[in-house]
Amino acid sequence: YRPFDEAKRLGLSIESKSKLRELFTEEIGVLVVEIVVPEGPAYTLLEKGDLLLSINDEHRTKFVPFENAIDFNVSKEVVIIIECGGKILEFEIRVEFGGAILHKLSYQLASHYCIPCKGVYVADASGVFCLEGDDGWIIKSIDDKEAPDLNTFIEVMKTIPDYACVSCVYYSIADVHSIHDDIISIDRHWSSFRLAVRNNHTGLWVYAELGEPLPPVKPLSVTKRMIEFDYSIGPAKKLDSNNKYGSGVIVDKEKGLVVVSRGIVPSSLGDVTITVANSIVIPAKVLFLHPTHNYSIVQYYPVALGDMNVMSAPMSDTMVSQGHEVIFVAYNHRRRPVFVRTVATEISCDIIIPLGIKYRTMNQEVIALENLIASRCPVGLLADQVGRVQALWFNFLGNSSHGHEREYPLGIHISTILPILERLRQGKRDLVLYAMGLSDAWVNRIEEANPTKHQLFMVQGIDAKSESAQVLKELNVLLAANGKTNILSANSTSRVIFWAGAALQEPRQAVLQQSKKEPSQIYVTSIQDKKVITLDNLIQEIKDIPDNTFVRVRCVDFDNV
Repeated sequence: YRPFDEAKRLGLSIESKSKLRELFTEEIGVLVVEIVVPEGPAYTLLEKGDLLLSINDEHRTKFVPFENAIDFNVSKEVVIIIECGGKILEFEIRVEFGGAILHKLSYQLASHYCIPCKGVYVADASGVFCLEGDDGWIIKSIDDKEAPDLNTFIEVMKTIPDYACVSCVYYSIADVHSIHDDIISIDRHWSSFRLAVRNNHTGLWVYAELGEPLPPVKPLSVTKRMIEFDYSIGPAKKLDSNNKYGSGVIVDKEKGLVVVSRGIVPSSLGDVTITVANSIVIPAKVLFLHPTHNYSIVQYYPVALGDMNVMSAPMSDTMVSQGHEVIFVAYNHRRRPVFVRTVATEISCDIIIPLGIKYRTMNQEVIALENLIASRCPVGLLADQVGRVQALWFNFLGNSSHGHEREYPLGIHISTILPILERLRQGKRDLVLYAMGLSDAWVNRIEEANPTKHQLFMVQGIDAKSESAQVLKELNVLLAANGKTNILSANSTSRVIFWAGAALQEPRQAVLQQSKKEPSQIYVTSIQDKKVITLDNLIQEIKDIPDNTFVRVRCVDFDNV
């Protein structure tokens, strides 16, 4: 908006000024073109400094009337009359609008950042297109094919098989000069590929499937002992990131078993790929998730490595004790190998409380090291003088004093995984954990059993769904456990239901450990005033509900509210 005196210097004629003053007696200025969006609908028609006289034969001198005329003509052409250097010009310009998770870069965003109005805009970065952080990326090409608009992008995506790894070239909407290149894994199995078009009469988005995914291409066999992981998380888990990266250790090359921290592979719902020798990428699957000891075991297909020379990590029978000298082998945060001699300074049984409702490590001895380099390495191992593994160095999820999530790297004895590893080698999946009983002469016999460590266990939290919740209370001291323990499932989630935009599943163990009561297995207690407790109850109540109808749903949160 510019006053008439300034508009006169820009070329406003006396006739145009008189006409505007006649129509708007209290008006003192006129609208002026400030920015023309590159490759926008008016890019070749308007220039900076042009004076707006009318739109659709109606004179406009204020922003609100002008914007109303634009809003009522979305996807239509409007007639604009401007004055440029004393010349009256008339143009027909199409009004554009866009908005979705992946959509053509809208005119509004292009105008705000003053960038060319083209490209596919990532409005919600997650899953496949969880690129380098926050939203705001514009895809330039996919699979080495240019994607100047949404239609071209859709056609390119239709030709890419599921699970395929393709290149993606993109840049930030805030910095068009810095081009990024990344390799992404196409996901057509966790989520569908749909086009959403808004119905302006109903205000609803109408979805159309864009075809079935092409079948994945069978990986080729390839012609030492750290393994790099890439874990893409499925939709049912609420975690801080859609992708996790880290390293693991091959513990059985014949079976293809690899042990890795649960900080890297926290759930069985997701896709796991491993990179061997920093060059070969092969798929893997989650075989076991320990519910309390912070490790996962995944399995790859040994035939996928062909004749590549890999070996299982040799293991030591000697437990690491305080003051014990070890060789620390790890990767730092820059994925550079680290080798250093150090000493175990402390062995304790701490409980690291994570931020939010997530699994937590319990009843686990952890090892702290003297060397500060170890605190900068999230994954590694501790070995003796001849290279046998005595402990694993993993990252533990926790929180800082400021309420932010933080990872704590600590060691766990290799003996922790051996019972589970042996059962997996035998093909057993009923992985039962046993507890040790204590005698009646409590203090004396505890001292006799372990002269160097006098400890008992205190109950700090109870699984709300377990039998223990019926007899134990918080702050109870555990003196003996004579019976068998309950079976702890290796996979916390086996079934997920997607309904009305929500992912519903039975509460994970981390939820049960932190909740005093379990009002429902799905956080939903009633549908249309009918009580539901299980996933099967839910399916029974919702299967006959018509589409686009209102439903009364009663939910209970973590605090039973």
